[in-house]
Amino acid sequence: MTNAIRLNLIFLDVDGVLNDHTRFPNGYCGIQWDKVQRLDWILSEVPDAQLVLSSSWRYPVHRGEMNLYGLEGMLLAYGLDCYGRIHGITCRDEDVWGEGLSFEEMAQRGAQCRSEQIRRYVEEHRPDAWVVLDDLYLPGLGIHLVRTDEAKGMTHRDAAVAIGLLQHAFKSLPDAAGTTPGRTSETPRLEEKLPGGEAKA
Repeated sequence: MTNAIRLNLIFLDVDGVLNDHTRFPNGYCGIQWDKVQRLDWILSEVPDAQLVLSSSWRYPVHRGEMNLYGLEGMLLAYGLDCYGRIHGITCRDEDVWGEGLSFEEMAQRGAQCRSEQIRRYVEEHRPDAWVVLDDLYLPGLGIHLVRTDEAKGMTHRDAAVAIGLLQHAFKSLPDAAGTTPGRTSETPRLEEKLPGGEAKA
């Protein structure tokens, strides 16, 4: 008898998660090593977890400027231990809202659009467990969202909560109210139940 293969997904934003929005002199944000170490910790603690890029950093793949192997190579170059662990990317914004919206309109609808992209990916692939690492409030994702502070990026606590969610296998899509079945707003925050829940940021 063989063990069933699990599919655990981490939907990954980059800016505000793997960096704190600090810009290089050329105006671009990179990826910061301390945040990489925290994501590496999640990947080591949940060895069957795979990454889905939901960040705007996925757009070079959509434009055909690189493929998923190139994306993996870029993340490896920043120190992320992600060899063979890129599951995919979410769809284009235009696939949700259609063509013809202005940049300003797209920016105003960005969080709602990203939520819908993630929901579509979950509905298509049906993971056993999934979390979303993002500095935006993404409506309708319930407990699956681990929201980071855009000025700090992912902290130790954020990583611990993500590990707990994946290991506890919260699988269901939230309902129309944005809550996950079996969990209410009165349920204690998961990090309060984790060893070291008061760990340093």
